[in-house]
Amino acid sequence: MIASAAMRLAERIRQAYFVADLRSLALGRIGLASVLLANLVMRALVLRDFYSNEGLLPNHTLLWRPEQLPVFSLLLVASTPAMATVMFVLCGLSFLALLVGYRTRTAQVVSYLAVVSLNARSFFNGGDIVLCELSLWSLFLPVGRRWSVDAAIEARQRADRRSVEPSQIASPAVAVLLGQLFFIYFFNALHKNGVTWRDGSAVHYVLHQDTIVTWLGLWLRGWITPELSKAFIWGTLAVEWTLPLLLASPIALRASRRLALGLAACLHIGFALFINLEMFTPAMVAFLPFLLRGEDAAAFERRWASVWRRLCQWPPLSNAVSGWSQLLDALAATTPLPQPQAAELPILSRARRGTALVANVLFAALVGLAAQRLVAGNSRWRGPVWFEQAESYLMLFERWYMFAPEAPRTDMNVSIDAVTIAGRHVDPFNELASPPHPSPGNAIPARLDQEPLFLEWALRIPFRPDYQPAFVEWVLRYPERTGRPEDRIVSFRAYVVSDDSPPPGRRVPTNTRAQLFYEYEK
Repeated sequence: MIASAAMRLAERIRQAYFVADLRSLALGRIGLASVLLANLVMRALVLRDFYSNEGLLPNHTLLWRPEQLPVFSLLLVASTPAMATVMFVLCGLSFLALLVGYRTRTAQVVSYLAVVSLNARSFFNGGDIVLCELSLWSLFLPVGRRWSVDAAIEARQRADRRSVEPSQIASPAVAVLLGQLFFIYFFNALHKNGVTWRDGSAVHYVLHQDTIVTWLGLWLRGWITPELSKAFIWGTLAVEWTLPLLLASPIALRASRRLALGLAACLHIGFALFINLEMFTPAMVAFLPFLLRGEDAAAFERRWASVWRRLCQWPPLSNAVSGWSQLLDALAATTPLPQPQAAELPILSRARRGTALVANVLFAALVGLAAQRLVAGNSRWRGPVWFEQAESYLMLFERWYMFAPEAPRTDMNVSIDAVTIAGRHVDPFNELASPPHPSPGNAIPARLDQEPLFLEWALRIPFRPDYQPAFVEWVLRYPERTGRPEDRIVSFRAYVVSDDSPPPGRRVPTNTRAQLFYEYEK
């Protein structure tokens, strides 16, 4: 009886932490590739300014003084916008291959190298780290076995052999992926222990960050009350503390995962509505399809198959896809395969299982390091040098402090007062960084609406003298960007502009100030 109970417990643990449905993995692949493509497009819009030597961060500057030591980026070989464009096209091709599942294993590896290269070549934040981590841990999972070009080819071969593709796999990499999501929510919740979180004012202060607030957030902060702010705070904390429990629960697995998916989706949709967290929200949402259990994945498959059949009956589409019917049927999974019994669940090949175990060990070590930092109470304590280097090269930073331990109570921007040879005053930075406010002067407009990479740059440049020579060169290239010789800069002053967010119950920022951090005179 004891042996039987132990076996049931082992099977429950296995199902909870190590088993994944192939359709869930395929949906996760599609979600991840879509976010990678969106991230690529966002960065392509500022390619000249952040990925070439004509921009704010030339490759030689980053090689000489990388933000993190050390970094790895294939894009550091690109010096001109044309070379960077070629690299971006190659990145896009790898992401497209991952999206459709063509040579998926190769596409996974190349896509991971591409996203690390994109992020390490420029400034990055928590959302970029999430993308790198999801790309890495999913490397050890067979995400191309369903709804992919590879699956279509395999389906034809199986038809010839009359064999059946199972619908689930068991792998330690599943536990790694689940554990990564667990610790993101756990550490974010744990670190929210400051005064602004305890007294319920954090939401008020976050909404007064003009560099990231959305139009809806700007409207909300106009009438939000302290009581409503507290309600949002306690709701956010309740969700962030509940999610790790649901993700770790081996009990009522189907209900727990469904509730976790619903709460996480609501949390991140709420973030996206009121504040612009750049790629953090879509990257976190890309994690969620991997949590789907077999029953829900099968229901999604049936629903999608029904929608696909109706689409194929639409005459324009029916004519367009008539020559591709077999491939598209395989991609749409219109013929669900039989479900195997639990005893028939296959274990990955030895090579893949070995790499997944390595991933498990690496992940556990990273989480252990983050926990030691937490216990030590010193975020500057970084551990062994070799571990720090591995962490930086792979972009695996297990420290999650979103608006923690305190919500920010000040806002800041960079403002430039440049004088052209014609006597015109211009602000080359804000003209590109925040088009709605091309010349804000020594004030921060409500909803600055700044482009993400410019925002990350503005937070660093006043305090990084080693980056300022490249900044000066970029400002002086202003007439090259406008195409007007009369826009040649003869002098400029660069300021850090900041203000204090109003206390709860008030609406207008106070203590606006401007501090000169660089001055140029020809």
